[in-house]
Amino acid sequence: MSGLLSWYDENRRILPWREDPTPYHVWLSEIMLQQT
Repeated sequence: MSGLLSWYDENRRILPWREDPTPYHVWLSEIMLQQT
């Protein structure tokens, strides 16, 4: 499990709702995920 977490720390994407989880960014992420 620690290998997975260290990989995630090195390779994760920087997304607006992760860095600043305001209601708008969370809502925007929900809309984007529904489009896929």
